[in-house]
Amino acid sequence: MADRRNSRSLAPIGLGVEFAALLVAATVLGLWVDRHYDTAPWGSVLGALAGLAGGLYHFLRSAQRAWRRSSESSEAVPDGEREGSCEPDAGRRTRAE
Repeated sequence: MADRRNSRSLAPIGLGVEFAALLVAATVLGLWVDRHYDTAPWGSVLGALAGLAGGLYHFLRSAQRAWRRSSESSEAVPDGEREGSCEPDAGRRTRAE
């Protein structure tokens, strides 16, 4: 269970690294196009824009998947029994139950 929690907390870092890598790769590809076809600066500008668009698309799809996963898992846990709940009696059963 601890490994699962750690991997979830590191997920945003992975998304940031993927976003940056995609942006850099597309920009480098644009620079190559600029040098090969003598189109400076349009290849690098278009490459950076393509990397930005692709990175944002990937980020939003990943965030949407994570949102769905978290809402599905929160529906399965009864109220008051969630880990890290702010309620003082979270997870405790009263005598009336």
